[in-house]
Amino acid sequence: MNKYSKALRHMWRIPYGIFCILFGIAFFGVSIWVSTFSDIASMIFIVSLLGGGFIINYGIGYAFLGDEYKLSNYVRDGNSTFEVIETPKFLKRRLWVTFIASIAYFLLAIYYIVRIIFNIKNSAYYEHIGYNFNNGALIAFVVVSLIIAVVFFLIAAKTKVENFKKK
Repeated sequence: MNKYSKALRHMWRIPYGIFCILFGIAFFGVSIWVSTFSDIASMIFIVSLLGGGFIINYGIGYAFLGDEYKLSNYVRDGNSTFEVIETPKFLKRRLWVTFIASIAYFLLAIYYIVRIIFNIKNSAYYEHIGYNFNNGALIAFVVVSLIIAVVFFLIAAKTKVENFKKK
């Protein structure tokens, strides 16, 4: 790779990273707006936290923290895939990001529990007009949020401080 293509690659990193960060934030905003439509539509929070957080983390790491990528051994649709080089800086960021994600999913589960309690409390007012709340879907969202929170917490716990010095 010559010096011009290397310079062009570095010039492209910041606008691409900023685009990823703005796209992740917009994804959060749209999911909050869509979740106001109904209880079932609030499931987009689960996808938003996972996808939007990943996009924002990728944009920050790629544009501003200098994450480097290498070719992996996997081929998808005839193209080689890339994987991140695990440096101590990347491992520390992954530890914090997964820990924050697990807290966010625990808070999301609490949010859904509050919505269930609010729906049960208000369902007495709407019985006479046949208004039906779908608490079963919200209970499923609580279970899914808690499972994802535990998985993220286990990923954060698996990243040990000893790994920072080995890499």
